[in-house]
Amino acid sequence: MDYDKLGIRQGKDMTGNHKAAFTIIEFIMVMVIIGVLVSTGVFIMLNLTQNSVFLPNKLNVEMAGQDIMDDIIDGYQSQGYSRVKGLRFSRQIVSANPDAVNFINSDGQNVQFSWDNTNKIISRSVDGGPVQKIPYYFPNSMSIVKSGSSDIFIFYDANSAVTSTASDVRSIKITFRVQSGSGNFQDWQHQVDFLSGVAVKKFQ
Repeated sequence: MDYDKLGIRQGKDMTGNHKAAFTIIEFIMVMVIIGVLVSTGVFIMLNLTQNSVFLPNKLNVEMAGQDIMDDIIDGYQSQGYSRVKGLRFSRQIVSANPDAVNFINSDGQNVQFSWDNTNKIISRSVDGGPVQKIPYYFPNSMSIVKSGSSDIFIFYDANSAVTSTASDVRSIKITFRVQSGSGNFQDWQHQVDFLSGVAVKKFQ
């Protein structure tokens, strides 16, 4: 066989017989292919590992944020209380602050929701009772922060103008961000902005 025409170099083994060998170009091509396959495998494994951590964080953040919003607007039945009705059932706004809202609900309960900037939680108290974080299972690995520059609670009057006068409040916008850890995907964490609103009925 004419090895030179095939582009394969010939060598001699210890017995003096001719044998075929790879050229340096072929060797480099094989190494490049192996390198590509290895790097692709590493990339796939890294993404699978990252998603195995990220997806649970994502689901937990979304569940906690939705539970907080449901609690504030509709109410929630928690330890130590019968069902505490939320802002949807407010009869009177007592105080309106960017980080807290105090109101009387249709059951005559005095309810306050407030954002704790130090502990990064939203809490609730009823009739001056103990302050409880919401939801009760909110983990220390998560935090509640402002969504951009927006206040947690924004109050509007009958003309849709922002107001801080409790008696003038006719609607409330609630917005906050829930995040796990740093909230960055690169750190295998997650963050979600939540936004909702509720009308406040005027009772005589």
